[in-house]
Amino acid sequence: MHMGSVEIRKAARDLATKAIDEQKKSFKEWAIMGDWANAYRTMDQGYELSQLRVFKKMVENGKVGFTPTLLPLSLLAPRTFLRFSKVSS
Repeated sequence: MHMGSVEIRKAARDLATKAIDEQKKSFKEWAIMGDWANAYRTMDQGYELSQLRVFKKMVENGKVGFTPTLLPLSLLAPRTFLRFSKVSS
């Protein structure tokens, strides 16, 4: 069975959600205290956006540098490279 990228991401999210729910249940059974109703998940859009904002601020403040490096196109985007090579040949 072939799954596209959207289906793979959905399956991964579903699996992660199930694992998180099981972990929360175990933590509660072990009497581990936490704000379980408002726990954050790194896969939540709000969390991802806040991380991107922090990264953007770090780039703007010069905390993250970029060094130009020559890399083969096949390493940067292997699918694009393969499609391009099929079209051009």
